[in-house]
Amino acid sequence: MPMARRVALTFANYVSGYAVGFVVSILVARFYGAYGKGALTIAASIPAMAFEIGKIGLYNANAYFSARRPELLPQIYANSLWYAGVAGTISAGIVWLSADTLGFGSSVLAPAALAAVAVSIPFFFAYSLFSATLIGSERAVAFNGVLLGSNVIPLVLVVVCIAAGVGPDGLVALRALVPVTLATVMLPLCLRRVPTGIRLRPSGSTFRELMRYGSKPYVASLLGYVVVRADVFFVNYFLGPSAVGVYSIDGTIVLILLALPSSVGLMLMPRVARLGVVERVSYFQKACRTTIALTVSEIIVSLLLVSPAVRTIYGAGFEGAIPVYYVLAPGVLAMAVVQISMQFFSGIGYPLAAAALWLPGTIVNVVMNLILLPRLGILAAGLASTAAYSLMAALTIGYLLSRYGCSLRQLLVPRRGELRVAVRQLLHRA
Repeated sequence: MPMARRVALTFANYVSGYAVGFVVSILVARFYGAYGKGALTIAASIPAMAFEIGKIGLYNANAYFSARRPELLPQIYANSLWYAGVAGTISAGIVWLSADTLGFGSSVLAPAALAAVAVSIPFFFAYSLFSATLIGSERAVAFNGVLLGSNVIPLVLVVVCIAAGVGPDGLVALRALVPVTLATVMLPLCLRRVPTGIRLRPSGSTFRELMRYGSKPYVASLLGYVVVRADVFFVNYFLGPSAVGVYSIDGTIVLILLALPSSVGLMLMPRVARLGVVERVSYFQKACRTTIALTVSEIIVSLLLVSPAVRTIYGAGFEGAIPVYYVLAPGVLAMAVVQISMQFFSGIGYPLAAAALWLPGTIVNVVMNLILLPRLGILAAGLASTAAYSLMAALTIGYLLSRYGCSLRQLLVPRRGELRVAVRQLLHRA
């Protein structure tokens, strides 16, 4: 499938998925309030946090080696199953034992709801690791089908819970069924590509080979998670679930705006992994400058719409999200640059220097949240995110300029006709 079609398909799926997520966000906010929305946001973030810490580079390695060494897929599948079972179970135990210390224990999530979330963690591991193989194998249709399911299933659950009068704790517990369902669907979807007669056995040599590659992007991914996602836990720790519920509105808007750079980055990585040295840099530059220009347009429109949209759709109880978004908007553009660039680095083997680029942003984000959240409320989370994203973008661009001979014009300024072609391809291919 051509690159433009895969990007368009993934982008359309991201947009539709985030639109569904937007509807879920509205329903939860309207029927369960800020506290219920915050509790659901925290519960959904726990398996992702456990995976980010526990994946030890396997996600990136699965995608890279599925693209570069497709003959290893049977061993990759077997290792992923084994690792999801072992590491996922250990992570679930750690989450259960440390819930009160981390601020999402019985005062936020009921024991039954927390137990359901913990049980879902091994399934989240399996689903995520197998998703990476679909990306690396460029199976865009299969990947996007599962991605769509990950957004539709929560909508169905929320509607059913509202209709049945299920409370927020029940909703959180049922939400844990999503990774279980996705992992159950993903397994046969991937394994049917394994030739008949080949047994799925974990391979120590393949595991070590993947770890040699995966260690560098793992460090970057873990630091990136702290920069991009950990603010939910900081907000909950200092301000409580209701503040998380309000702040999650901003997170939803940011995810929608980053759908395009996320789609381009995901499809860029396996293509870059297969190209030669000169071709991969040129290919990345074109993808970067056109995507950034389109993202600027998205941000301008969002700034005009965010205030009336939040007041009309969510109500007065969520107006605190509006000033936070004004602060976050410049950071969205910075993160778009970082997202595309990091997928390029992943496709070329992830240089250690590229992985280290996340460290300064992580420090800035953590320090600003710790100091400012008790004083400024959720506005501090937006300030910390934008400061961290902007620093990351500046360092990333500087590294690209010095290491690969790029210029700011090549990275950020579209050439004549490129935007028109890109928009036409997105609309036509989708």
